[in-house]
Amino acid sequence: MATAALFEENLWGDNGYDTVERLSNTSSDVLGQFESFLKERVELEDNYVKHLKKLTEPASGFLKSNDGIPELLKTEPLTTLRECWAALKEENNSRMEAHRDLFACLSKMLTATRDYRKEQLKLKKQQLTDAAAVIRERGMLEGAIKKVKLRYADCINRAQGAQSAVETAQQQKRPAPEIAKMAMKHQKLSREEMTLDQEYKEAIHALQEFHPQFVTSIQTFLRTMESYEKDRVLFVQQQLASFCSMLQQMAPRNAEARSRLEQSAVNINVEKDLSEWVQSNKTESSPPVPPTYVPKMARSRLQDVEGSAPRSASPNPSLTRAQSQSVMVEPAAPLCVVQALYDFVGDESDELDFFTGETFAVLDKDGGTGWWVGTNYGRTAWFPSSFVKEVPNST
Repeated sequence: MATAALFEENLWGDNGYDTVERLSNTSSDVLGQFESFLKERVELEDNYVKHLKKLTEPASGFLKSNDGIPELLKTEPLTTLRECWAALKEENNSRMEAHRDLFACLSKMLTATRDYRKEQLKLKKQQLTDAAAVIRERGMLEGAIKKVKLRYADCINRAQGAQSAVETAQQQKRPAPEIAKMAMKHQKLSREEMTLDQEYKEAIHALQEFHPQFVTSIQTFLRTMESYEKDRVLFVQQQLASFCSMLQQMAPRNAEARSRLEQSAVNINVEKDLSEWVQSNKTESSPPVPPTYVPKMARSRLQDVEGSAPRSASPNPSLTRAQSQSVMVEPAAPLCVVQALYDFVGDESDELDFFTGETFAVLDKDGGTGWWVGTNYGRTAWFPSSFVKEVPNST
């Protein structure tokens, strides 16, 4: 399979949008966990460097005194052991410098990862919002076709019944005024048929006109989301490569573990990973077929002729997101609605991400802590109440 357009060739149909959205949410969560790992590792390295530095401070009386000469070198009577103590000091200083460099490297990685994750969240959100709008518009056009088809089929049946009644009355030689009245009813239904036939034709035409725009928009959405996912994988690969490079410059304390990490980073293959993921999540291989106009016919022959489109995205795209697994608890009735005053991208995986101007529901107010529970784009998590304001009359 060609890998240049994996999403575009395999993720159409009813579940295509939801499948891509789930991948986007999962990818963001994983990137957040990687960010948390870096944060913890930075703190560990910082503390380790501080402890190593204490061994060289005058107060320790071990590797350094007030005059700069280690106490061990002053008191040790044996020359060879004095050389050992000097080497011990050098080893300590060398290790301290190595971990200080590692701390600086990890700090840069943490900043880069935090900025990258925040930017990807914004870009993916825009793509998902635009695609949901296009899918919603197509759903409205399909709904209009269904409504007029039902009315059209009902009118056809009533017109046929009226015509049969006229013919029966004529055969039974019923009074002329009665037959004339029945004929007028049939004529009225025939005119209604013509009107509904035109409405049906116009509804089909509207969806036909919109179809090229729909296909182009969804193609762009699938291509862009695939490029974002590839870029995320490559970003992580680059960060791991930098991490391994820094480890190589340090004294090897665990060669086997480092070798496994290095080999796993070298073996990263974005095309292979995406191909396997798509194969396990494949929905449909081609765009929906555009509808065709069907002229007046009996109800029994009035078949569904319009094409299928992703209906998994409801008119409110948050409804599909709400089906995704929450990181907190099952959704409850909202207490109120709040609007974000500032951007907030959480440091932890159980913190809710949002951007300035967004509105979302509050499910719980943990009094006194300053942290509330809210739900936004299918995720339920903690967020700082000082970053939002309540929307009036939303309770």
